[in-house]
Amino acid sequence: MLQLTHNLPKRGSNHLHVVLYIDIETVNNWTDREVVEQWHRLFNGAALTQKFAKGDVIDEHLVIQLKHLIATYRSRLSDI
Repeated sequence: MLQLTHNLPKRGSNHLHVVLYIDIETVNNWTDREVVEQWHRLFNGAALTQKFAKGDVIDEHLVIQLKHLIATYRSRLSDI
């Protein structure tokens, strides 16, 4: 989860300060489904994660690939 705060420039100033805060604990506590939902808000995702998001049954031999994609998405969602 990314939180954006900023300080408005003072009169006569020509720059803006932006502070980004990533709440790693929140991201790490998301379920796999929440990670996929967050990712799909930004990107289409893989066909496999689209299937997972719809609640379709994932073939056993694809579960490792799905877990890897979710781990990648979780990492990227918590990195600037």
